[in-house]
Amino acid sequence: RFKMEFHKFINAIEGPNYKMMPNQHSLLTFIHKTKNCIIYKERQEGVSTAISLYLLWTLITIPNITIGLISHSTQEREIFRQTVNMSLSKLEELFKQILGTDRDLLFTPATHNTNETSFPNGSKIKYWNSTNKNAGRGEALDMVYISELGYNNDWEEIIWSITPCLAAKKDSRLIISSTVLRNLKEGFFKDSDI
Repeated sequence: RFKMEFHKFINAIEGPNYKMMPNQHSLLTFIHKTKNCIIYKERQEGVSTAISLYLLWTLITIPNITIGLISHSTQEREIFRQTVNMSLSKLEELFKQILGTDRDLLFTPATHNTNETSFPNGSKIKYWNSTNKNAGRGEALDMVYISELGYNNDWEEIIWSITPCLAAKKDSRLIISSTVLRNLKEGFFKDSDI
């Protein structure tokens, strides 16, 4: 396991002068400490960017995990894929500093396409569109991020389809964000502890 505190990761990726907005910091602290969370968000608050950075940090610091990213459009997937693309050279430089220049470590993705990004440490993130009623089916997922839940009429089916995927792993986590479903917890998770 490669240990790196999140603030050091952010500085390595975004530069030493980068400061997260207070709402981003609070959000990521909440996500990190909470097994399952539902986030009602406003647009243009930097939530998608912050969660993309958090997912990448999780993938590089914890080997052999599988994350599912389910989004209503290709935009969320591409935000994450661009985060990977822009960060790799910076991550490689950071790893060389920490592990020593005699170590030849290239942290390039083993696969990096519109369906999946996988890393040399065995961790991977799989991408599905929320219109895919079989999203995640047959997978054992450590974490699922459902972005912008509520933009189609079948969001209940999405949750039902990924529930067995999360049940297959001991400490699995679920993150849901939405700009339209204010009453998601009361409407769907009212009998749960989420």
